Amino acid sequence: MFQFIKDSFEQVASKVKQSGVPSNSVKVNLSQFEKYQSSFQTAIYQKYLRQKLINKLNQLVGKKVLVIDQFIADMLNLVVESMQILKENGIEQIYLFDSDQLDVEVNQIIFFVNHDRQHMKRIVRIIRNNQLKNLNKKYLLILCPRMNIVCKEYLEKEAVLGDLIITNFNFDLIPLSNDLLSLEMNNCLRPLYIGQDMSILQTVAESIQRMELVHGKFKNIYAKGNFSKFVIDILKQKKQQGELIEDEMSFKESKMHTLLIIERKVDFITPMLTPFTYEALIDEVFSIKHNSINLEIIKNDQALKDRPKTMKLNDSYYNGIKIMNIKQCQRVLEEKRQNNKQTIIDMKQPDNKMNMSDMNQYLSKLRVLPKEQNIILDHIIVSQHLSKQLETILFNMCVNQEVHAILQTKSSQVEQMIENLISFGAPITKVIRLFSLYNQVQNGMKTKLYDFYRREILHMFGIEHIMTLENCEKMGLIGKKLNDTHIWEKIEKPLRLINEDIDHDAPEDFSYVFLAYAPIIVRIFEELILKNTWGPIVLQALKEMPGEVVIQQNLNQNKTEEVKEDANQIYVIYFIGGVTYGEIAAIRWLGLRYSNQISYFLEKDIQICTTHIINGDRLVQEMIQNL
Repeated sequence: MFQFIKDSFEQVASKVKQSGVPSNSVKVNLSQFEKYQSSFQTAIYQKYLRQKLINKLNQLVGKKVLVIDQFIADMLNLVVESMQILKENGIEQIYLFDSDQLDVEVNQIIFFVNHDRQHMKRIVRIIRNNQLKNLNKKYLLILCPRMNIVCKEYLEKEAVLGDLIITNFNFDLIPLSNDLLSLEMNNCLRPLYIGQDMSILQTVAESIQRMELVHGKFKNIYAKGNFSKFVIDILKQKKQQGELIEDEMSFKESKMHTLLIIERKVDFITPMLTPFTYEALIDEVFSIKHNSINLEIIKNDQALKDRPKTMKLNDSYYNGIKIMNIKQCQRVLEEKRQNNKQTIIDMKQPDNKMNMSDMNQYLSKLRVLPKEQNIILDHIIVSQHLSKQLETILFNMCVNQEVHAILQTKSSQVEQMIENLISFGAPITKVIRLFSLYNQVQNGMKTKLYDFYRREILHMFGIEHIMTLENCEKMGLIGKKLNDTHIWEKIEKPLRLINEDIDHDAPEDFSYVFLAYAPIIVRIFEELILKNTWGPIVLQALKEMPGEVVIQQNLNQNKTEEVKEDANQIYVIYFIGGVTYGEIAAIRWLGLRYSNQISYFLEKDIQICTTHIINGDRLVQEMIQNL
């Protein structure tokens, strides 16, 4: 399969080379990412969230129980290192919100849930059951991220609003790794683009406000997309209302150089393509959820017997291989496994001349090595499962047609493939994913062909998916061709989106993530890192894409005084509507490339912020209407 893709990209190699666009000649050693550390302090966010949570819990003094839904449970695992912190603040017991019954002796109950109407119904039933038993209890309702009208009206209607102390809790940006912060606002695309829920943008603006409060003001702010501009307008309004305090020193002492706010609608092509780095493939196959995956989808593997079914992706080995391509990743894992194995054998023959201190170190290391060997084994099992998925017929068929779609070669094969996927009853997410990719590259489909695919999808998957297709249309994922404009053709060469001549082990360009395709948004961001502005070529490409462009440079108050650049400059990219792990890997390549380049006098640290993490399947899944 890899050779086929390479041959396909070579069809356009001569076109790329003849375009005269400069190429990046510096090879990047991906193994260096294990040592990469941003000067951006993500630990501050965890401390802030822990203290914020403790303050909320202590609104009820004394012993209490905590009732949470599954989403809050997952979020607490990211924020709270140990449940001991909760016990130290009066939490006697934690219950999962899965029943209308709650029989507890403690007189204080805290409900910590999403603003979901079904949760409100259960809270009402629990309160009424306690009232029937003449139990006088205190109730605190913590709503994430905030109380909405639907929940408030329901509680008022059921006459329990007066029995509850109600407060809001927004998790804000949560560190998923030292260079990645997420609001974890999963499934926010449909409410934002279709429901026009502007509270999501308010949350984004508030998170940027807190970021500047902690780390200092951004000297340059860029934005692409209408929602991105809306976030900047919110920040501007806060400044006018006196909520944002600015002074000259906040700019001079800040290492926050540039902020790019960009929304998902700018590029729906990248999420529909298949990435080939370890972490991105794990997300495609296992679906990473709050830095963890469920291994139960691996069937009949004796190596997994008596091992935990959930695997956390936060070990040092994982950090060292997650941006590597899957083949390089497997070679590195096997090498580490053999090295550890040999070390264990060598250590079982201790030196008799060791003193007490050396002996303690020896025993300590001997205890750790088997645990490390188990972690490596877990990753080997996962990588082997990924390799098997790469060899499946469905995977190969879809990836091959993705290549044809973005190269705009053999369009008839892509169209036939969409029809075949429907006829064979492939998962609807895979069908709409290729359907959407082809739509995006072609800037819509001819009416006859588009209507044919709609009919076939509804016939195969059910009439209820008429809402799914309408949601996709409203999002701009699919649609009929309205004119002969081809946005893809206007941006592909200027932005160097196809780069086939890549060393995948030590890549000269981040297009290695998708084998030869460079993610659009990452290429736009790279221009800011290189030039501290958008050049005319990139600006022209941006004009072809949907949404407004905002450029705010040199935001220090004293315009005549040049702002002194510090040794480390932090560049932040903020995705509204989600980022893929493929794009994250490409941005991390930028971090390695431009932090260690000798010709640059300033180190450029990169921080990624997002509303949530997506991939093509989850993006399509958000469009499926639950009836």
